[in-house]
Amino acid sequence: MEHQYVHTYGRVRLQPLVRSEIEKTRILRNKTRNGFVDGRIITPEEQVAWFDKYLENPSELMFSVYLLRTEEWIGTAALISIDQEQASAEYGRMMIDKEAVNEKGLGYDTDMAIREMCFDILGFKRLHLSVYEDNIPVVKNHQKAGIWVCGRTEDSNGRSMLFMEETRS
Repeated sequence: MEHQYVHTYGRVRLQPLVRSEIEKTRILRNKTRNGFVDGRIITPEEQVAWFDKYLENPSELMFSVYLLRTEEWIGTAALISIDQEQASAEYGRMMIDKEAVNEKGLGYDTDMAIREMCFDILGFKRLHLSVYEDNIPVVKNHQKAGIWVCGRTEDSNGRSMLFMEETRS
């Protein structure tokens, strides 16, 4: 959905994803597709259709991630499956373009920015996500940020996934 939320943490700034960034997003998503449940290649036409559908969806907030030092677009992150009644959201679509910027810890800064957006700005009580267990750097970033493993499952190909969450009272 279109929104105006902006938040800075550490070296990154979250701001609304805009149409002019969706091709960069598609290219990065295709490069990192092994981290997604739907790992197929996305076409430009599919990306435009996805973005148009996203704009109409009140349960999603999509963010671009910018490196503050250079004002460079470096990736995306999102709060999806937002449930206002339960005050919860799923954290997903987090991608940092490591080819564009070779700095460690930007995933952690993005995690922290999303957590603060979820809990401090939006007032939600629960943040949850799923991640492939073999994606060890991402799992460690989430844990360092305070998002903990609460369960396991397998995807349709038998690949192990972790459920992770953080709750606040």
